[in-house]
Amino acid sequence: MYHHLHTIDILKIPIEVFLSHADGDKRLARKIANFLKPYDIRVFVAHDDIDAGDNWEEVLVKKIHECDVFLILLSENFHKAHYTDHEVGIARGLNKPVIPMRIDSTEPYGFISKTQARKIDLEDEAEIKKLVDKMTSLTEKGRSAIDKLIKELRDAGNFYQANSISGELFSYSKFSDKQINDIAEAYLDNNQIRGGFKAGSRCEDLLKENWKKLDRGIQRDLESMWE
Repeated sequence: MYHHLHTIDILKIPIEVFLSHADGDKRLARKIANFLKPYDIRVFVAHDDIDAGDNWEEVLVKKIHECDVFLILLSENFHKAHYTDHEVGIARGLNKPVIPMRIDSTEPYGFISKTQARKIDLEDEAEIKKLVDKMTSLTEKGRSAIDKLIKELRDAGNFYQANSISGELFSYSKFSDKQINDIAEAYLDNNQIRGGFKAGSRCEDLLKENWKKLDRGIQRDLESMWE
């Protein structure tokens, strides 16, 4: 079972994903949507999630407008479909974050020709985690979730809280430079973090791995503390 991230526990608002795919790949599209459910990511599977009697074109345009991430199931089927390129064009026009996933040898083309695509293995938990991390880093909702966890970590009142919150925080693996510096400041300011066996080691590992991203003043304070 995939580890559950805490975006929704914090925000109560899911990351909305529009999954663009060809009709021939809809079974795999639904499988991907189901894999992402434990991470509290709400996936709209184009066409499959449209009610009978609805104007499908109007619904698709509305869902693309509303989505936080535009996810593409890139395949030969996708390349041959007539409507998929139209969906991509709308998403690009709205400046939506676009993530293409390859399920065969098809490479990004047209509107997404300069966007890196990776082949995804749904049996590999690490690959699903990377996809979730990518969505988190690209969306305001995801970044806000991380920021809130950093604040909660900084305010931890005991070792248990520090260890528990750090476990949630470090279920994410992508942090901005500012977030890394914020974690460093929390570590420096709160001895409950430093004294928490898990919290302290998690923070120390992150800060050492990202040493060059830390402000010089923070580096000096850490060097003094670690002497």
